[in-house]
Amino acid sequence: MRLTPAGKKMAAGLSMWANTLKEHLTASSPEEKEIVMRFLMRLIGSLQRSGVITVSRMCVTCWFFRRDEHPGSDSPHHCALLDAPLANRDLRIDCPEHELATR
Repeated sequence: MRLTPAGKKMAAGLSMWANTLKEHLTASSPEEKEIVMRFLMRLIGSLQRSGVITVSRMCVTCWFFRRDEHPGSDSPHHCALLDAPLANRDLRIDCPEHELATR
């Protein structure tokens, strides 16, 4: 299988978008990135639950995820599968062990 000429052109344009985004993110502080990441994960989770988009394998939609189980700590969340605390920066967007929460 190979991309058509039109497919190659589209792929090149899409890859430039990612590079541009990366350049803009380098100017942001780790704290700003963490805030945006948490917001996006909540938004995606909400859109998934309402059926607007398909399910991805994020911590926040996982059966094993325990939000704010360790309040006041640098790692406030908990993964029951790993039995480990999780900081916001540790949350995954695509986890191979993800099991969709039904609660």
